[in-house]
Amino acid sequence: MKVHLKKLMLLTGFLFITFSYAQGTRLLRQPDISDTQITYTYGSDVWVSELNSSQAKRITSTSAVESNPYFSPDGKWIAFSSNKSGSQAVYIVSSNGEQQNN
Repeated sequence: MKVHLKKLMLLTGFLFITFSYAQGTRLLRQPDISDTQITYTYGSDVWVSELNSSQAKRITSTSAVESNPYFSPDGKWIAFSSNKSGSQAVYIVSSNGEQQNN
């Protein structure tokens, strides 16, 4: 009986740790993939990461809600929606984070 109780406690602890860790990434949304990078929204900002890297770079950092990031066909630009001007508008940044001025 004690062996079964120990196994149940270990399984419960493993599931608790697994679910606790997985909940930290629940805000990852709307991914788009280029040949070399992935972009997504996390916490209402746009992020980008190289496919072969564990490092992520935040592209936007505003109190507005950014969403729907998409790479250009050549992968050099990311277009996304934002309400930072008071209404939804489309913005473009380079995939390395430099904003396009038009």
